[in-house]
Amino acid sequence: MSISPPFQFIPRYILLSFILLRSFGYLPAQGMQDESMAGRIKRATTLIHSQQLVEARPLLVKLRTEVDSGMHANLDFYIALSYVFEYYENNNQAFLETGLEKFQAYIKAYPEDSMVPLARYNIADIYAISKKFKEALQWYIPLYKSPQVGVDRKEILKKIVLIYVAKQEWVSGMPYFEASVRLAENGAERTTYAAYLLIAQAKQGAVTDSRQLLEFFKSPAPVFFTPRFNAALMDVGDQLKEEGDLATANLFYQFVRYYETLEIGLTNHVSHLKRRVAQYEGNVVMRNFYLDAKAELDNAVADLAALKATTNYTPLLNWRIAGVYMDMGRDWEAYGRFRLMVDQYPDHKYAEEILFSAYSLGYKLEQRDIAEELSRRYLGKQSNKTYRATVADEMSTLYLQEEEYDKLYKMTQTYLSHSAGDAASSHLLFKHGMARFAI
Repeated sequence: MSISPPFQFIPRYILLSFILLRSFGYLPAQGMQDESMAGRIKRATTLIHSQQLVEARPLLVKLRTEVDSGMHANLDFYIALSYVFEYYENNNQAFLETGLEKFQAYIKAYPEDSMVPLARYNIADIYAISKKFKEALQWYIPLYKSPQVGVDRKEILKKIVLIYVAKQEWVSGMPYFEASVRLAENGAERTTYAAYLLIAQAKQGAVTDSRQLLEFFKSPAPVFFTPRFNAALMDVGDQLKEEGDLATANLFYQFVRYYETLEIGLTNHVSHLKRRVAQYEGNVVMRNFYLDAKAELDNAVADLAALKATTNYTPLLNWRIAGVYMDMGRDWEAYGRFRLMVDQYPDHKYAEEILFSAYSLGYKLEQRDIAEELSRRYLGKQSNKTYRATVADEMSTLYLQEEEYDKLYKMTQTYLSHSAGDAASSHLLFKHGMARFAI
């Protein structure tokens, strides 16, 4: 039985590219020296270098009317960027749309300006922030493939990877996952990208090549605590099971983190990120670090909220694993999974199916004590109706064959108190009669 949990997690995508700010040159219109304008230029430059672009914007707009036209491109760039900064301060989408319009106008007006690549980068970021991932990729990928001065290819690559993961387009993202593994700067990054690469390879059927990456799953890296990644692992396991590769399907299932583990891991991760954000908040000099940490926090909070909004999928995961064990003829291991679930999830939506599966395996394994205990639990709950006749028939036949008439009488009495008149009740009464005749 295959029941897919409703994993539909789309992360918030908050990533802003910060540029290497270049100072304004001072070139007054018509070559006239004007001390007050020089002061305004100096103040605007200071605000830009401290990344207070929203505060600088009125000055930049005024200066544009006063300086030589050769400075217009520089001013227009920072005016456009100021709207992106204002979006972060107010979380108002209208500022992003204005910033997009102004960056597009800047590129059209100054196609040869040295800061055009940075403008393209910011346009890509605006689309990504707005969750227009297709458009964002159309701007990011050319920048990644054709390196530009002042544009960090590694940062672009990270954003491309995050988009493919957010869209769950694992195969399309595979070249970028491979590049990220090669370029990873630390163990945590390498583990994250290797994990994404594993999913992509498995989706392509290259599971043999992927097995070497499974060692990464033992890592406590944050990627393994994202619902999206664990959903992908489960999907790959389902795919492999359908293809008949039961051993590898089981391996993928085993590495899916339990719902409870994800909840604890994400909760701890959110607490850690909150402390990091608090360290940088309000510090203009550390603004880049603050926004990076805030973006990571927002993603983690969104993941945790999405997880809590879904039904606990751990029983379904264990069901998948138990199903693979059964298909592989490993009935004792399958029984162990179902038996554990019987006690842990007595009120689950599929509690009846879980209990019946555990009973059936106990009966199949000829474990009399197990079968008796679980049959009593199943028949003793009036709401369990789907397999009631099967359980009653199997256990009554067993009691009759082994001449355990007292147990047969008691079970018949219990069954009839809940289900008198159904098809199985007549068979029970017949066996009951045979038992009396035998006595």
